[in-house]
Amino acid sequence: MCSSDLGVFAVATNADFPQVESSTMSIGEGTANPVWLIDNLLAGAKVLYHGHAVAAVAAIDQHVAEDALQLIEVEYEVLPAVVDVREAMLDTAPILHDDLRTAVRAAGVPPAPDRPTNVASHIRLEKGTLDAGFADAEVVIEREYETSMFHQGYIEPQNGTAYWDRDGNITIWTSVQGTFNTRDQVAAVLKVDPSRIKVMPMEIGGGFGGKNPIYLEPVAAILSRKAKRPVKMWMSRDAVFMATGPTSATYCRVKIGAKRDGTITAAQAYLAFEAGAYPGSPVGAGAQCAFAPYDIANQVVDGF
Repeated sequence: MCSSDLGVFAVATNADFPQVESSTMSIGEGTANPVWLIDNLLAGAKVLYHGHAVAAVAAIDQHVAEDALQLIEVEYEVLPAVVDVREAMLDTAPILHDDLRTAVRAAGVPPAPDRPTNVASHIRLEKGTLDAGFADAEVVIEREYETSMFHQGYIEPQNGTAYWDRDGNITIWTSVQGTFNTRDQVAAVLKVDPSRIKVMPMEIGGGFGGKNPIYLEPVAAILSRKAKRPVKMWMSRDAVFMATGPTSATYCRVKIGAKRDGTITAAQAYLAFEAGAYPGSPVGAGAQCAFAPYDIANQVVDGF
């Protein structure tokens, strides 16, 4: 229950979003499922990470909104956690999404077993004959690498102002990298025709891929419809670090064979990229770029 007399105009939860169909849509430099987009905006049946939002409040000012948030009581059942990409891929790992199955995008690779998993996808890029390439090599070097998670560190945090007017049109002001990507994502999660959404791009001090996914815009729109007025939202720097998508931590294993004159005869890479609580790591780009600068006749790249 909200009271405008106290300066609180609206509250939103995951239940305020419409039911959407599972699908794959472009979000600029990657893809996403609208079902998971909604759950990431405001948690549904399961909270999946520290900082995962569960409710939003629209109020007369920031201080009233913060006071109202403190009145919301949430009971959590603590679940086992997994934060390392290799541990998450084990059969014994806690499963984040019971309905997730590995999508295999690789010719000649058998389908993944039909069972719950944390491995969202398996991509294989293949050229030539790997065994023959290594057999021709005079030198073979194999190395393992680990990289840690890093945030892009753009200047201004995620932000969004939305006005859902009485005619059913939504206007959004936000700092994003892709105006039409934002429009299409908002349309998908709110089940509103894209022609009814206008995204006004504001100045952007940085993005580096981090300003492609939506975070606040649809929530501001739902609050605006309830409050019957424009609603402005933005993240604190702490919230940006906790609840927006950084660069993946990775585990990579690379094997390269070469002749002594420098000719590379074969190359093999195994890439495992963390995606956080929901599928969407840039492992596809990593797989495509791993050996792209080189003319290698025999190569295989597996990306997970």
